[in-house]
Amino acid sequence: MLAKLLKHEFKATYRYQCGMYIVLFIVSIIALVLSVALEANPGNGALIVTTSLSKLMAIIVRVAVLVVTFVMAILRYRKNILKDEGYLMHTLPVKKWQLLVSKLITPYVWTVLNIIIVYLSIALEVRDIDILSLTTMDLSSAGLSSGMIVMFVLAMAVSLLTSYSMFYLCLNIGYSMSKDKDLMSFVSYVVIYLINQVIGVIEMFIIFAFNFESFSAITKAQTFPVEYFWMVMGSALVISIIMCVIYNMISVYMLNKRLNLE
Repeated sequence: MLAKLLKHEFKATYRYQCGMYIVLFIVSIIALVLSVALEANPGNGALIVTTSLSKLMAIIVRVAVLVVTFVMAILRYRKNILKDEGYLMHTLPVKKWQLLVSKLITPYVWTVLNIIIVYLSIALEVRDIDILSLTTMDLSSAGLSSGMIVMFVLAMAVSLLTSYSMFYLCLNIGYSMSKDKDLMSFVSYVVIYLINQVIGVIEMFIIFAFNFESFSAITKAQTFPVEYFWMVMGSALVISIIMCVIYNMISVYMLNKRLNLE
């Protein structure tokens, strides 16, 4: 049943996702054509203005592609699971964790694809498909090894999943209340966000406290603390995984026991 749920989710969301991709590539192509025209006519004032506007529009659309997917995922979860459509969804012969997982995987996959599409649109506009390797070279020159870059990407990937899980949990908490559900969802987000920040501060304090002398020497030498990268990123990754598991366990429990549908 999970496969069927995922098929339904992707079918319901691919239209606006593909629509955004088409718009993105259209504005990127326009920016490319205008840039080439401006290179051929560098003194043309009209081309300077239109090229700048086209590049600005491309940036706006790229940001929109990344943001809209996240917003739509939250709104779909609220509509499909917690509001009127929830009565139908919760009568399906599926387990609650399957409903939750389908709502997590679909926007997660779209978000990863968004990043790839945005990268390709930038590469198209600047006429250099190898911009990723250039960025990697810049990071390497700053003292980051390939393994550290992979670790950073992995931490960001887990953090993305944790973010979706946290937002869904906040909605579940808010909609377990008898009234002011959206307001309580927002309050839940603020509280959980602050708790996360406190945990992050405690984590950094512990790492700093146990390595105070080394950090002091590094600060005086004004060098990047590469040797502590793995400690910081590793602990952040572990905490993110733990929080993701906790968020989803509580969400499944609330979907089973505490849900208060409108």
